[in-house]
Amino acid sequence: MTQRGFLPLHPGHRQKGISIVELLVGMAIGLLVLVAAVGSLVYTRVSSTVVGDSSRLQQDASTAFRTIGQQIRQGGARRVVAGPGGNVEFNSQYVGAPVPYATGAGTPVLVGGMDGANDAPDTLQISYDTAAIIPDDPDDPDEPEAPATPWPNQNNDCIGERTSFHEKRSQFPNTVFSVFAVNANQELTCDGSGPTDGAIALAQGVEDFQVWYGARNTSNDQLTYQSSAVPTAANQQIETVMVCLRMAGQATGNPGANTTGCNGQVIADDGRIRRTFFRVFNMRNAGL
Repeated sequence: MTQRGFLPLHPGHRQKGISIVELLVGMAIGLLVLVAAVGSLVYTRVSSTVVGDSSRLQQDASTAFRTIGQQIRQGGARRVVAGPGGNVEFNSQYVGAPVPYATGAGTPVLVGGMDGANDAPDTLQISYDTAAIIPDDPDDPDEPEAPATPWPNQNNDCIGERTSFHEKRSQFPNTVFSVFAVNANQELTCDGSGPTDGAIALAQGVEDFQVWYGARNTSNDQLTYQSSAVPTAANQQIETVMVCLRMAGQATGNPGANTTGCNGQVIADDGRIRRTFFRVFNMRNAGL
């Protein structure tokens, strides 16, 4: 029997593994790709958080200013009523509401508030004239029907409720009023003249709420802003209201810097996004 021999493989077909240098180079490249991917993910998450918080603050501020502005623009408005000799005139019986309204004491005003001490948040109260909506009592057939409602789209308070008879507010039943303030939970709240008891939160994360009143000097037509709603001179009248909201985001660990508050004070960075918003609103009524 013939014995067959085995021919050696061609040198070009021999198998061999990677060297330690090649392995280290590959691992280094993989680590670089991994580090870049993780860094991109972290940056994306931080950016998403910043954009989300900023968008929420902008939306909450817009909602709050829309509600506040609606009430301020109506501030001091009076109904048109029948006057002597068949003429019509603005309702002279309406004089506003005292500040604070709940006490029922003090001089009634159309626009007012309380200035917070040592840069603490202020309180803003706006009122205007309307006809009270007194619900019918089914157990009393002799009770008069509720009066016709004037300005059907303009007699709602800051939480959208119409003025109605309410024991707490019976001392001024023909007045729509809204009181804006910041509570201990950093919520901008409003207590209105509707039937709901207690304040309702309008926005969260509100660290400061400051109000200035624009007084027009009728002798030189200059407008100056003051912290009090009471004109400082006989020839002045309150014409505009400037409102500032300082709001903070919920997420922490965001890159940022110190910010400036409503009164120009420096607010130290604590990792939360902060925004300070200003708005100026003109009042409808003249000659306050």
